[in-house]
Amino acid sequence: MGQIGSKHVFWQALLSAVLIFGVGILLGVWIEHGRNTTLENGLLTSEINVLDSQLLGQVSQNFNVGCNLSKQEVIELSDRIYNEAKSLEQYDSSSQLTDTLQLLHKRYDILRVILWNQAANVGKACRGDFHTVVYLYQYKNPSIEVDSTQTVFSRILEDIKQKEGDRIVLIPIAGDLNISSIDLIKKKYNLDDGYPIVIVDETKVIKTIAELTAIQQSLTS
Repeated sequence: MGQIGSKHVFWQALLSAVLIFGVGILLGVWIEHGRNTTLENGLLTSEINVLDSQLLGQVSQNFNVGCNLSKQEVIELSDRIYNEAKSLEQYDSSSQLTDTLQLLHKRYDILRVILWNQAANVGKACRGDFHTVVYLYQYKNPSIEVDSTQTVFSRILEDIKQKEGDRIVLIPIAGDLNISSIDLIKKKYNLDDGYPIVIVDETKVIKTIAELTAIQQSLTS
């Protein structure tokens, strides 16, 4: 009877453990789904805003709308997308259960490339007094060294943005998600897979902290 009782207790404990584990997995998936839904809603808003910005560029040319309005729209949109990127990083750090977040990240990054293109066009057409600062970083499994360098880059760029405000269009983009438009840009600038990389005004490429510190002084002077 003692052995039978022990087996009964063992199976009860095993069943309880399985149930607790299963509930934990389901709860995690449910939380992850809620996060993804939030991101999808934000993504839809961003898509609308970027498409509206593209249309604004065409309207500005066809209806002779002033450059100031076009510049301000690009700057405001870039600020919104930059803040969304910071929120996305928080989800990245806690997301482990599904691949949906990576797909959402790709869509966000494609929007950012569209925004970069729009900002570059407005800058050329209107000769605006703002700078485009595009930050390409490694998204998937960066090494400790790369992650540390990217942290420093992020802090310097945030400092530049806070000091200069509307003079800086700061656009962070993951460079390693196999997005054709990003890969084409990397080829244009002869960039390898080393990260992080900063491209200023579509002309200057920065790969080291020392270079970024130097350009920080010129952008904030």
